[in-house]
Amino acid sequence: PVGLPLDGARQEWTVALDDGSKLSGGLLVGSDGVRGATRALMEGEGFIVSPSPHPTCPLGVAVLLGISRLGHPLLNERGFYSLDGNARIFTMPYEGGALEDEVAATDEWVRGYCCGAATFEVRWRRRTMWQLSFRCTTAEAEALFQKDDALPRRLLQRALDICGCWHDPVPQMLADTEPGSVWGTSLVDRTPSPIHRSDHPTVLPAVFIGDAAHAMSPFKGQGCNQSLADGPALARHLTVGKAKKPSLHTALLVFEREMVQRTRKKVEASRKSAEALHSGKG
Repeated sequence: PVGLPLDGARQEWTVALDDGSKLSGGLLVGSDGVRGATRALMEGEGFIVSPSPHPTCPLGVAVLLGISRLGHPLLNERGFYSLDGNARIFTMPYEGGALEDEVAATDEWVRGYCCGAATFEVRWRRRTMWQLSFRCTTAEAEALFQKDDALPRRLLQRALDICGCWHDPVPQMLADTEPGSVWGTSLVDRTPSPIHRSDHPTVLPAVFIGDAAHAMSPFKGQGCNQSLADGPALARHLTVGKAKKPSLHTALLVFEREMVQRTRKKVEASRKSAEALHSGKG
């Protein structure tokens, strides 16, 4: 959570952390994600205002992720991507590989030989991450992602309901997934725009970066890239601003303008991909 400035003379933000400690500084950088509390707290305190306070836009799509131990040629140090127009699944290696298998086999043989065992078994140590996305209304998402003890099994069952008749090895991969490894969420994005700062005399410098500023769907693979670009870009503007002596306010405005220009088209393209991949026109 974000606290108020320490006092008018010091002109600093106070940030209270979960462990009870506090940090203070002259610039607040909100980077706590698409559902972070920093923006809501700042708007609630009147530090930033906007005609439409940077709402998130539900995409009508949910994503589930899980880890499977299934061994299959399509999962052997590789992945695949399948879709039917309503849902799509993507896999990638998560843990293990040929080198690890060779080392493990050698270790098992040595242990078996030393113990006088006639045979030994090399356990399959590779794991695959799968990601399933599908159409999901807001009402369906509220019921599906309700936080209770049954949540992991409910999510895995939803994945099986959607993909139970898909090509091999999709059903087997899902069936060989531990429910405890399954996680999911409904997707939203946020069209980037500059902060509308309040004219309150105690307002201090603040800026948002990453998903807190321009959350986007994962279907163009740009969310992480754009977030990683924000940090160096902000540092560059702050450093140049310090050397050329413009105000911090001006440096932040220039950074925001460039960030919005860079990320807006990525958000829009990712939104279009979310619609195209789950349009039901497969």
